[in-house]
Amino acid sequence: LPAPEEAVAMPTMKRVVIIGGGPSAKHCAEKLVGAKNLQVTIVSANKFVEWPLAMPVCLVKPELHDKAISPNFDTFKVKGVEYKFGPVTSVDVSAQTVTYTADGKDEAVPYDALIVATGFGMPLVYPALGTSLADRKAEVLKVGAAIKTASTIVVSGGGPVGLELAGSIRVQYPDKKVVLVSRSKIVAGLCSCLARRSSPGTPRRRRTRSWACSRA
Repeated sequence: LPAPEEAVAMPTMKRVVIIGGGPSAKHCAEKLVGAKNLQVTIVSANKFVEWPLAMPVCLVKPELHDKAISPNFDTFKVKGVEYKFGPVTSVDVSAQTVTYTADGKDEAVPYDALIVATGFGMPLVYPALGTSLADRKAEVLKVGAAIKTASTIVVSGGGPVGLELAGSIRVQYPDKKVVLVSRSKIVAGLCSCLARRSSPGTPRRRRTRSWACSRA
């Protein structure tokens, strides 16, 4: 009699979980979703997408905020990827699970491989985890109104975001005093350059006095 055929082992589906709902998470998912025997899940804290690079300008000019938002997350989704929404509260590397909160309940998502693509954390420039689109819009409007009514604005941080925010305030409100607090000596030179940049017709004395730099 012929020998019985050996059972063919079925390939095991591997589970990849991506934490984050922005462009980095999307690009990771696009690269992985076409692979065989791979299940890709994205856990996004918010149900909308906001472009953080535009926020230093949008905080000064809130009327531009809608241009920096994708309010319908469905248009941002990658086909073939499973999506779960809610802030991640913990990662258990021993059990290989990611726990997130949705509608007040904790849900665990198992993984074989984990990718953290959350970007950077920065108050105001990034929306709070789990916030609604309406609350985020209200927050941006509130910050914009505070900047508009203030006579002096202090920006803490001399990196690209701090400089961009300070510069946006400077351009929109040339009569306000902008104080940039930074650890770096390099920023003082940049402030001097920015102080000389203004629209035609602005007196040099007014331009120079509106900038101040401090090391911390």
